[in-house]
Amino acid sequence: MFLEQSDIESIAIYLNLEIEQFIQIYTRKFYDKIVLANVKINGEYKCCFLNDGLCEIYPSRPSQCKTFPFWDSMKNLSIEELKQLCPAIKK
Repeated sequence: MFLEQSDIESIAIYLNLEIEQFIQIYTRKFYDKIVLANVKINGEYKCCFLNDGLCEIYPSRPSQCKTFPFWDSMKNLSIEELKQLCPAIKK
């Protein structure tokens, strides 16, 4: 997930971390953007804050997560296809 500065600040506050600490521990650079780090679980890469299908930072989740799946690129996908993209989507 791409992070805006407001996302970084919100998540850092939620985790009770300094912004630089949060960036160092939980993010990486992707070209000129900052993204949440992923972890490899059972051969698949998942968001580092996804735990047993639940978002551990849900109240302060990134803007990109808040608006998913209401993106133009997702409008023709079934709920099952969306669940494959985001394990946090409930039944």
